[in-house]
Amino acid sequence: MEKMIQKSVRIPSSLVYYVNSQLGDDFSKKLVAILVEYRDGDVERRLMLQRYDEQLAERRVRLSRLLDDIGVLSRIHGRVLDLVHEVEFAELLAPDCPGSPEPPPGQPLPFAGLPDDLEMPFV
Repeated sequence: MEKMIQKSVRIPSSLVYYVNSQLGDDFSKKLVAILVEYRDGDVERRLMLQRYDEQLAERRVRLSRLLDDIGVLSRIHGRVLDLVHEVEFAELLAPDCPGSPEPPPGQPLPFAGLPDDLEMPFV
C-alpha cells in the first residue's frame, strides 16, 4: 500500500456532497477512490472513444451507400412512372389496340375527336 500524505484542501460544498455520496469508509478514502478511478479510467475512456470513432466512420460509410441506393431507386421510380404515364396516355388515345382497357358500357371513348397534331406530354 502506498504511503498516505496528509493534506489540507479547500473544496466547494457541492464537491464535498458528491464525495460523501460515494461508497467508502471515510471522506479521505472516498476522495482517493474517485481520483484513482479518474486516473485509471483515462486509458479506458480513450479506447472507448476510439471504438466510438471507428463505429461512426463505419456508419457514415453505410449511410453513404444507403443514400446512393436511395438515389438510384428514386431515379428508377421516376423512369417507371414516366413509362406508366406513357402507356396510360397511349391506351387513352388508342382504346381499340390490343391490351387497352375496355371503356365502360354506354360511355363515349375518352378523347374522342382530339386533334391529329396532339403530342404526348410525358416523352
